Amino acid sequence: MNEKQLRRLCGVARPACLQIEVHALCQQPRLLAAARQLAIPVIAYSPLGSKMLAEVLASKTGREYPDLLQLPVVQRIAAKHSRTPAQILLRHTLQRGVAVIPKSTDPNRIKQNISVWDFELSESEMSELGALDRGEAGRICDFSFFVGMNSHPEFPFKK
Repeated sequence: MNEKQLRRLCGVARPACLQIEVHALCQQPRLLAAARQLAIPVIAYSPLGSKMLAEVLASKTGREYPDLLQLPVVQRIAAKHSRTPAQILLRHTLQRGVAVIPKSTDPNRIKQNISVWDFELSESEMSELGALDRGEAGRICDFSFFVGMNSHPEFPFKK
């Protein structure tokens, strides 16, 4: 979804929430601002970057998708706070006012992912993580790998 589509949808009915791709490389500040203005809570889809999807897409698109958990700034901030990189990425998204529901089947990771409420990132750390945003180039889940998707009139990620 893009901002124009969200505003058009709200002309018909206001959604209870908006689930969109939000992570360190695809932070979507304009769409988040529009959702806030329209009082629509946002839930981050793939807040840790969806490594499995990125691997599948890389083979189809030839594009390189970085592992968000391995980004040097994320690793450095994680070490400083004695946290996992995933906890840093989740906390960053939460501090931006976006809900996160990370997927995991590993009980240890599930416990780690929920243990993000007893620390905060500093303004400078938030800025460093904010600087990772690549805009549309950071998007992983644009679904353009489906044949004909790019030419669909409602495809939201047109250049």
